[in-house]
Amino acid sequence: MGHSIEDRLILLDKTSIRVIHIPPLRTVPAIQSAVPNIDYVDCVVVHTFDGLSPAKTNPILWSPTTAVHDSPIVIRMWDPVHYRSSSVVHILDRLEDDTPRHSVVVLPLETQFIPFGMGLRRCVGLGDGRSLELVFITLNHVNESGCWTADDFKVGSLSIPHDKTHSTFAFDEVSSRVCMVMRMLDRPEDSLLIIDVKA
Repeated sequence: MGHSIEDRLILLDKTSIRVIHIPPLRTVPAIQSAVPNIDYVDCVVVHTFDGLSPAKTNPILWSPTTAVHDSPIVIRMWDPVHYRSSSVVHILDRLEDDTPRHSVVVLPLETQFIPFGMGLRRCVGLGDGRSLELVFITLNHVNESGCWTADDFKVGSLSIPHDKTHSTFAFDEVSSRVCMVMRMLDRPEDSLLIIDVKA
């Protein structure tokens, strides 16, 4: 997986986080030879994973000209040994004309899930219990200290009484709503459960 920004490319695979800085594009005259000029750029390794691998990231809004109000990239991890999501979170902050700043945060154990919805600041997923439990994680919008910690995350959960099975999920951060399609095993009918999420 990867994120493409106008001036850099951030690559994620099961081994590492890498950044490729994209040089400015040059206009080539139409009469020039068909053989293009090739710019070779270095690939900077920001972090090498040890055992865990990336599972999901949030969308990002990084401006090519300024780092003001840029949201961080939040990377949720997968533990292939125990075959479950990890509570370890990797965070990349945009730094002007430099490699992104990298932080590692360990969240509480109840956050060990793969989010079915992930926005700029919030994500939501299902807990591991038998009941229908939604687990929410909220990230502070701005961190002035320069390094993220577990205190910058707020974790909450919501248990929902029900007599149906859940089949489809969606989370829209703009409207702050979770939508879930609920299905009864003995009836060919579905119902829609909508939950308003407070900031």
